[in-house]
Amino acid sequence: MQNPALVMFSSLRFSYVGNSGGTHTVVMRLMDQYLDKGHKLFTDNFYTSPLLYQSLLDRGAFACGTVRPNRKHFPWKLRKKNKLVRPQYQFATDGQFTAGLWHNVTFLSTIHSASIEIVNKRPKGGRDLEPIPCPSAIVECNQFMNAVDQADQQLSYHSLTVRKTVKWWKKLFWRLIDMAILNASIVFRTNHPDKGIRSNTEFRLALIEELVAPILFKSNNDGMFTGGRRPRKESLSLLKEM
Repeated sequence: MQNPALVMFSSLRFSYVGNSGGTHTVVMRLMDQYLDKGHKLFTDNFYTSPLLYQSLLDRGAFACGTVRPNRKHFPWKLRKKNKLVRPQYQFATDGQFTAGLWHNVTFLSTIHSASIEIVNKRPKGGRDLEPIPCPSAIVECNQFMNAVDQADQQLSYHSLTVRKTVKWWKKLFWRLIDMAILNASIVFRTNHPDKGIRSNTEFRLALIEELVAPILFKSNNDGMFTGGRRPRKESLSLLKEM
């Protein structure tokens, strides 16, 4: 008997298929119109698994992405607790699947072979770029996943979802608020480069002052502030054009 599951994505209702899990079902449903056409899919480690990639391969779709080393059927010899030192790497392949470990990154691909490319990387603590060998799967994954990784990185700096709660809808709510603020920051800084807001942090500070100013900074009938620290002049009108 199938276990129902509600996935908050475009207001669609999904259900688990067999023992594959919810993430497997979500990806297969969203890829439905792109299957059997030879498309390539790039995923992060939340979705990547050998079972998912096998299902995609069976339907004529290829995939690549970082993977959690404790995933079922992932090669045991690559499940190392000790990090490899760049440029060290390890591969495991069976002809269809290529799994690998590079530095502290584990990955899985049905697109790439156990091939290496030379890329320019800045070593830790260094200033100049140095050529180092890097698996082709990592190179292409970084190329197509870069925007997603950057968004996750920006959201992690000032995340509202750090609040501990067991209620899933609260986590979803605060996640959506985080994404809305980040998107607003990008739009504002793109359309108003002359306002002097150079980062998401500065945008959030200006937004906070806009929200709390009516509460903290009260004025009497003569227009004089009666309490609290007077806000910066430029910050109170910084976002009014949005």
